[in-house]
Amino acid sequence: MEAVHSLVRLLVKLGLLNKEPNESTYSDKPEQPIRLLSKLNRFDEKDAVQKIAKHLDLEVFDPKNPETKKKLQLEKFKSVLDSQLCWQKKVVPLWEERGRLHVAMANPLDLDALQSVCFPFETKGIQLVALEKDIVNVLRDHLPPSKIQFDTIEASEEEENEKIEIVGALTNEREPSKNQTEAKPIIRLCNKFVSDAHQMGASDIHLQPIDGSLEVRFRIDGIMHSIMEVPGRLQPAVISRFKLLAGMDIADHRRTQDGRFGVKIDGEPLDVRVSCVPTSFGENIVLRLLRNDASDLSFGSLGLSPAQEKSIRSVMASRGRMFLVTGPTGSGKTTTLYTCLNTLRDGTINIETVEDPIEYRVPGVQQIQVNESAGITFASALRTILRQDPDVIMIGEIRDEETAKIALQAAQTGHLVLSTLHTNDAPSSITRLIDLGAPPFMVSSSLAGILAQRLVRTICNNCKTKPGEDYLTEFAEKITRYKLDVEELVIGAGCEECHYTGHRGRIGLYSYLEITDEIGKLIHERASADDIIESALDNGFATLEESALALIKGGKTSFYEVEPYLGFASDRKGNPHQLASIPKKVSELPDEEEIELDPDTTLSETEGKFDLTSPSDGIQRDLVLLIEDDSDIRSILSLLLQKEMYEVIEAENGIDGLQEVYQRRPALVVADLMMPKMDGREFLIKMKNNVKTKDIPVLILTAANSEENEIELLDLGANDFVRKGASSNVFISRVRRALADHQE
Repeated sequence: MEAVHSLVRLLVKLGLLNKEPNESTYSDKPEQPIRLLSKLNRFDEKDAVQKIAKHLDLEVFDPKNPETKKKLQLEKFKSVLDSQLCWQKKVVPLWEERGRLHVAMANPLDLDALQSVCFPFETKGIQLVALEKDIVNVLRDHLPPSKIQFDTIEASEEEENEKIEIVGALTNEREPSKNQTEAKPIIRLCNKFVSDAHQMGASDIHLQPIDGSLEVRFRIDGIMHSIMEVPGRLQPAVISRFKLLAGMDIADHRRTQDGRFGVKIDGEPLDVRVSCVPTSFGENIVLRLLRNDASDLSFGSLGLSPAQEKSIRSVMASRGRMFLVTGPTGSGKTTTLYTCLNTLRDGTINIETVEDPIEYRVPGVQQIQVNESAGITFASALRTILRQDPDVIMIGEIRDEETAKIALQAAQTGHLVLSTLHTNDAPSSITRLIDLGAPPFMVSSSLAGILAQRLVRTICNNCKTKPGEDYLTEFAEKITRYKLDVEELVIGAGCEECHYTGHRGRIGLYSYLEITDEIGKLIHERASADDIIESALDNGFATLEESALALIKGGKTSFYEVEPYLGFASDRKGNPHQLASIPKKVSELPDEEEIELDPDTTLSETEGKFDLTSPSDGIQRDLVLLIEDDSDIRSILSLLLQKEMYEVIEAENGIDGLQEVYQRRPALVVADLMMPKMDGREFLIKMKNNVKTKDIPVLILTAANSEENEIELLDLGANDFVRKGASSNVFISRVRRALADHQE
């Protein structure tokens, strides 16, 4: 509180205040004094920041300055930040230079806050004076793992003036009155969720009830991000607001409900599809934001290769054929189909679609929404469409035998049919159609081509840079295997434009299978998928793996994104030979010799008992990080692990251990519960709330042996635990099991 008083006295000294205001004006408030008093019209906040910076000879933090953007190192710092302190004191470390940490502060006189921020980095700090809203924006975008609390958020002037218009539920065309959409806090908050999600490029908004609050998460480029927590007292009002907009029954809390409404943000129309499901903590709502204008979709925006685009355009110019797009949910299949429709939509042909749901509104296209309660299924709608004189038919998904047969019959009677399937690759779609009951002769004569696709995040162009040694070491075998030039490799460093993720936007991985006469013959003969693939490869078929490598070489994405499609497992997953004898039950674990240290035993004596011969160079060893402050225990455990052919790196405290996790990405972490600087509980929280490290298994060493202690550790994210007094066999068995469970 003394720092607050000092700042207020400085404001008086600089002539920004005539006298010190009553302490109740600024004490126990979420805002710092400069922001708070400027809201009371005592002075202009920007003017006050400039004068204070000049008086104290400090720099002003300008987040829009290009030179400042280049210096930011938030990705490096956020893993060890005390998020509660940063939000409470409105401080954020920006970059480290010449051994000094540069920290943006809303109150540059709060030296206790400065020292607390700098303590984990074991360095001194330099203050930068900042507008409070600039600090809040940085914290909101880049703070994870901790979640933003609702009470700490304050809309900036730009947000307050943001143009968002709710146009009502699309199910009944009901439009709220103007006063409903403007003044009330809950309505403004719900509007803010939608506008922020749109601004950040989110595809979905998740409102997830948890014990005592409502968690708000956005799905951006396929990845979930925790945005904020709304207090539990506001949960019913927020849920009811969205149910009302979507035309749902707000009094019904026991049934699942679906609805939709429209919204305009800065004049751009969006459809919002709403799904509500009851859970143990209340109703869970997911809002999907759908661009209802498909007019700007083009093949150029998809990222197809020239050869793939040429082949697909050739199919679009034909009639009496079927074109399929396959891939998992969320892989962009619908967008690809609408892109195809855009190339056909010239006013000279009749295009009709059957969809569930209709994701884009396309002028000139007759779109039918599946409504099973009204008797409108894919199959029944298809029969009706065939009597509507269509030239092109798009089917949202082929789900059953009846739909598959009608679609193939439509293709055989001269219509161009477009649809989707859920399979892993293009050749599997052929097997899937036949499994659904489609006759092979119809499949072979009707099918023209199949496009398999996935979506991966693209590297942000604003912060694209060359990878460091850690990245090159981690993926060294892949670089060698695929004979890649390291000069072609890039990663994203993280910047304001990409919200410090290093990625911005997504691009497709594509594998196109053209149904040639030879492949058609194989289909007719009921050949296996392997035979079809072999024939396709002989004729230039490109797999998803080849598409992934092309994006790597083109500097579009990184190994982190495409690794699942490279055809072999990462060596970080472990050695299969080690897993053959792993026990599966705790009761099966032996309990023989103890690993407790004998005061009379020296490390040299212990070391002599172990054969530390390394495995042959051809075997990749799992990397284990051992964090233990007692050097003797650490050495003993390290020797045990090395004896079992694990590669071991060591750290003596939680902070050093966390740095090793980020730099080396071990296959397993073995950490003491009671560690200096950062104990095991805090270490677990930091690791498990970071998207890049949350999946690394953690084995906790503990002296305590109580059920409460074990439950707490498991709840925090530990995979297993072992007493320091356990036998060496038990310790090694727990290590093996943790690795095996992670690799399954």
